[in-house]
Amino acid sequence: MGEPDSKNAKQKAKVPRDSVKMPIQEQIDKLESIIAQGSRVPLLDKVMVSMADVLAVLDEIRLAVPEEVKEARRILKERDHLLSEAQKESARLLSDSQAALDSRIRDSEMVKLAEERARDVLKKAQTEAQAILEEAAGHLHSAKAGADQYALEVLHKLDSQLAGFQTAVRKGIEVLERTTKADHGN
Repeated sequence: MGEPDSKNAKQKAKVPRDSVKMPIQEQIDKLESIIAQGSRVPLLDKVMVSMADVLAVLDEIRLAVPEEVKEARRILKERDHLLSEAQKESARLLSDSQAALDSRIRDSEMVKLAEERARDVLKKAQTEAQAILEEAAGHLHSAKAGADQYALEVLHKLDSQLAGFQTAVRKGIEVLERTTKADHGN
């Protein structure tokens, strides 16, 4: 029983390159599946699992976490690009508004009306620019908070699962040691 299972566990433990791109949640589900399919330890509410399988999934998770961070960085870079584009558009709107205002002042007999319109356009452009900047800042904060929260949740879940595995392994060792002592004692 020990040899074939060990050989199968080593074969299963090899991580194909494609599986590295698996989302972390799927890897955690895979870890839960390994636990669910583990052998029950008699008289204990414990399960024995293949250490190679568990370590393989943990390696996948370790490789996937940097991918999640890269994705968060990509989102932040895209946000920066959108913010830059919004600022350029705002500057263009302001410039266009100023040019239109200058043209109206030159072409119009009603200078007061032109000045009033210019102030309105400028105020609207500034308000729109401020709204765009605030929205972009809000998206940045939300994206960062979401990424941080997700990473924290994954790490807490992983910590909890690892503690459970460690406890199960210790209990298994204790049972085997007692069984071995009892067998040698007779």
